[in-house]
Amino acid sequence: MRQVAFNNLISDNPMASFSEALNKRFGGLNNKRVKAGWFPSSQYPGTNEPVAAVALVQEFGDPINHIPPRPFMRPAAERAKKEMGAVVRGVIVNHDSQETLETMGVTMQAMIVDAIVDVTTPELSDRTLAARQARGNSSAKPLNDSGQMMAEVNHEIVDND
Repeated sequence: MRQVAFNNLISDNPMASFSEALNKRFGGLNNKRVKAGWFPSSQYPGTNEPVAAVALVQEFGDPINHIPPRPFMRPAAERAKKEMGAVVRGVIVNHDSQETLETMGVTMQAMIVDAIVDVTTPELSDRTLAARQARGNSSAKPLNDSGQMMAEVNHEIVDND
């Protein structure tokens, strides 16, 4: 009896009202997507070299220049596939679609940075270590010469194409 009375308070067709309420609150998820990584404005100071280009070379390597692959985006993407559903379920209950997308973006950013931090092999070459030391950097950690690549990881919410 309570169920019927409650449904009548919502509307004559409670499922239609529920569907409309969901669409109103989360309909924005249908025509938006979240991108994470490096965007055209992310460039290394002084050289204007796109951070995305450096990240791409590091991800897949460059045999001509003796740079081995140091994958971090693919592991971050795999982690996102496994964990993003739980992230969204945890957020969507109490937030609107924009907040949900924003949380997804921040989470994806963090996953990329974590993946960069996790890369420890292959070790840097003696030549790379010497070049770093000449610039005052004694770190032997791959993917973190200046810190620029990690600092520039970002996200954006865009309309679906």
